Amino acid sequence: MALFSRYALTDNGKALIAKSHIKNTGISFTRAATGSGIWEDGENLEVATKLKNEKQTFPFSSIQVIAGNDSTVILTVDITNEKLNELYILNEMGIFATDPDKGEILYAISIADSNTVAIPANNSVGISDIVEKITIEVANAKDVTIETSGAHVTADEFESLKKIVNLINEGLSKGEAGQYLFKKSEKDADYGWADSNTWTSDRNSFPEEGRTNAIYIDTESSEVYVWKLLVSGEYGYFKLPLGAEASETLQKQITENANAIVKMNSETTENANAIVKMNSETKITVNVSDWKAATENGVTVYTAEKTLSGMTAETNCEIWPYTISTDADAIVSEMEARGLFFGQGRSYSADGKLVLKCYKEAPSAAFGILLKGFSG
Repeated sequence: MALFSRYALTDNGKALIAKSHIKNTGISFTRAATGSGIWEDGENLEVATKLKNEKQTFPFSSIQVIAGNDSTVILTVDITNEKLNELYILNEMGIFATDPDKGEILYAISIADSNTVAIPANNSVGISDIVEKITIEVANAKDVTIETSGAHVTADEFESLKKIVNLINEGLSKGEAGQYLFKKSEKDADYGWADSNTWTSDRNSFPEEGRTNAIYIDTESSEVYVWKLLVSGEYGYFKLPLGAEASETLQKQITENANAIVKMNSETTENANAIVKMNSETKITVNVSDWKAATENGVTVYTAEKTLSGMTAETNCEIWPYTISTDADAIVSEMEARGLFFGQGRSYSADGKLVLKCYKEAPSAAFGILLKGFSG
């Protein structure tokens, strides 16, 4: 059963969304608060600026961005009775955010219809808590921040963290002197140890038995040694002479380093080109007149095609919303049109154009689309 049955985005919250669009700023959620205030059925929650009877305040324990929905996030709050001195009935909860002009505002409010959930006082025996997930509308999910200072960690989050810590600890606690730590795979915290082909220390600190595939450099004298079979018939450290053998070894190392530098420069150029491509952007406006109606398998489909030079069926770019309006009322209409497309539509690239589809109904206002990773 849901904890709250009524929800509203306040007028201050709506104004902050519009303001973040116009000024291209993010939204910072500061805290959640619970209270025992009772709201009548006919009361307008949108004009609320505070809770009627605030009892507790909590930081957010996590934030989740919904894939494919840039205007919605899920905030997680751990409602606990830690440090609570007296019982109260949980009838209201508010989500607070920072307005750059007004300071902290009540962004959204949730109301319970009946007095059914009691938050007991802390009796020093155990902590009671309720993990509440709130789906909330924002301007741009990528620019949302939350205040997590002092937030509780749920059991699932703790177990996940413990597994990572154990993996890292296992990797770091192994290994022997002279070995180096390396990443074994693309998996998180998958570390291992390997023998180094170069040992650098003073001569007296060399291992009692060396390896034939490594070189040992005496930091006190800059002399180079290898572990090999000596004339006496026994293995031991042999100091490389400054003759042909040393020259051959050094030349081999120089050649390998030169090849590595050439490869590195090539990879750097490729990475730079990829970054330039990734950072390129193209803005387009989708007008109401762009949408054409058709029928697919008995379903009405509206299609808009935008001609873009250089786009092909293999073009891989990200599609994001951006605001073209500057007036607050126009922004609201634009958000509704954009929300209809991003919620019920899809897009794909074709030769020379970007194809947008929206099912059942077409957006009733113009809106902007930002193509990241494409320059047309």
